[in-house]
Amino acid sequence: MEELIGMMEESNRSACRRVIEDQGDLLRQAPGSTHNHQAWQGGYWDHVVEVMNLWVLLYRSFEATGRLAELSPEEQFTLADGLPVLFMHDIEKPWRALLVDGSPALDADGSLVIRPDLVDKGARKAFAERKLEEYRIEFSPQQWNAWQYVEGLRDSEYSPKDRVMRPLAALCHACDLLSARALYDFPLPGGNAWGLGRVATG
Repeated sequence: MEELIGMMEESNRSACRRVIEDQGDLLRQAPGSTHNHQAWQGGYWDHVVEVMNLWVLLYRSFEATGRLAELSPEEQFTLADGLPVLFMHDIEKPWRALLVDGSPALDADGSLVIRPDLVDKGARKAFAERKLEEYRIEFSPQQWNAWQYVEGLRDSEYSPKDRVMRPLAALCHACDLLSARALYDFPLPGGNAWGLGRVATG
């Protein structure tokens, strides 16, 4: 993670390090989801590291083909641009579990019980936006678009006359989609190695 954060530009590099300094224990213990992906203790951290590694790998792959240089000037982005977006893309998740005596509450099937004030998606988004503000994460318009649409477009957001999701957002979404839907049980509990990480960050 430190190597990935080191690829960011200031001031987001320092801001993301402050998030870890303040909340590192919580971030490293939280599950990645209630049951769909990286749902084990520590899965949140596994998911975030993985999407950031995927970003570096995919960015460098597309960069090598010359395709990124073909984007219009206002749509071009750098390797550094996607990393803070992906670091913060699920930032509300570590706080959403209902705690009972300091431990996350589980329902009968073992799924997390979500805090009543964070059940609604709008409430979770508002909570995440407050975290961006609290840690003074600075996003360009492209990065803000990517952060908003990293999980994709809802039907109500789609427009046949406008590209609502911009290219940076699309590549961030691809990273999240791969981790959450294709690699949802990787790394398995007890193993943190991600072989492609050596390619992505080496």
